[in-house]
Amino acid sequence: VYKSPSEYLTPITNTFYPFSITLSEVETQISNLKPGKSVGPYSLPINILKIVTNVVSVPLASLFNISISSGVVPEKFKAANNILVHKKSHKFSNFSNYRFTSLLSIFNKILEKLISNRLLKFLEKESLFFNAQFGFRPKHSTNYAILIA
Repeated sequence: VYKSPSEYLTPITNTFYPFSITLSEVETQISNLKPGKSVGPYSLPINILKIVTNVVSVPLASLFNISISSGVVPEKFKAANNILVHKKSHKFSNFSNYRFTSLLSIFNKILEKLISNRLLKFLEKESLFFNAQFGFRPKHSTNYAILIA
């Protein structure tokens, strides 16, 4: 049965405004980072960042809160190192065996994760997810989609 796209829309009365980021949230995000992962420009290596967490969490929380309240992401957070990553087959036989990837600042990744967490909580709280939305939702594996089909 065909449904109009407007039938899937839910009116909301509340608006999304992210509350302040706390030191413990910043520290938690830093502790969740995997050491040895590549980082982009204007970043610290993750293993170093983990060592100095208690020193950098205060200025980072402040910077993140200013970014949220002003709606402006620092320019240095947007910089990326673009690299080629080998996908398959022979390394030098075909250019299509490579893909580009961008390494962003680790600080940008932390900020994005903090905003994403807040947005997901808001969408869940307001019941704005379609009940058959499984991908990109915590605790809603795409395997569940098979079970309800």
